[in-house]
Amino acid sequence: MKEFIACCGLDCETCEARIATINNDDALRESVAKKWSDFNKVKITPQMINCEGCRTNGIKTDYCEYLCSIRKCVMAKKFDTCADCDKLNTCGTLKMITMYNQDALDNLRGTAKAEFKIRLATEDDAQAVHDIYGSYVPLDYVTFTVENPSVDHYRKKIAETLEKYPFLVAEGADKKILGYACGSPLRPHDAYQWNVEWTIMLASDAPRRQGIATALYKEFARLLALQGYRYIYGVLVDTNQASVALHKKLGFKEAGHFESAGFKMGKWRGILWYVKEIGSSNEPPKKPLSLSEAM
Repeated sequence: MKEFIACCGLDCETCEARIATINNDDALRESVAKKWSDFNKVKITPQMINCEGCRTNGIKTDYCEYLCSIRKCVMAKKFDTCADCDKLNTCGTLKMITMYNQDALDNLRGTAKAEFKIRLATEDDAQAVHDIYGSYVPLDYVTFTVENPSVDHYRKKIAETLEKYPFLVAEGADKKILGYACGSPLRPHDAYQWNVEWTIMLASDAPRRQGIATALYKEFARLLALQGYRYIYGVLVDTNQASVALHKKLGFKEAGHFESAGFKMGKWRGILWYVKEIGSSNEPPKKPLSLSEAM
């Protein structure tokens, strides 16, 4: 069960309280506080809307931390979630959640957690990366690439990328590559050298909602921060709602919208730029380390 599935089965990654917290979005905090006050018939202030997830080690709302009867029960029984309880299908307390949120029950009953690890790519992963990227090339809302490059192209790309940036893969228990993330220069000029444009792709048949994309991002950002980079940029086709949602969930902010930036499959397509700061910009930066130096 992925860490952002709450004890009751709700998905904390989609919770507006968590989104407001990780993005430090005061306007969203006010909106959530009003909704929760109206729903619970009690006064909830925006200052109370601080939560990083029911089962994470981060901060939680007072309700989640001290008052939620479901979470208290799970903690007392030393379960991970209600999925571990033999009363999953009969518990009246849990039903107060699941009767209005079928997704919560589906999450608790859902597929077993996908086992995977995040590691640096090698040139041997070129075929898998080629195939993953190639599955999106025929689509008009993921990439502006019209023809997928050769496996040799990706083999060279992996080797060259790893000289300066992370190139990561998510590898399943069966050694199948479930997805990848890699960096590239934002622009060629020296003054841009602390900025990294990233690409993240999951295999079309990779398990969804299992934390694979989040795990790839966390390791990617961790390595970039060690190297001394400051900003990560994502460039998305503006109709790619799944990618937009992922970037917002990860704390990226929209930085620009270029309408009709590319022409593919008979139509002009727009792009969105998203950015996230991963290092301090309060002092003059040092030249970023190579990946091998940082590790």
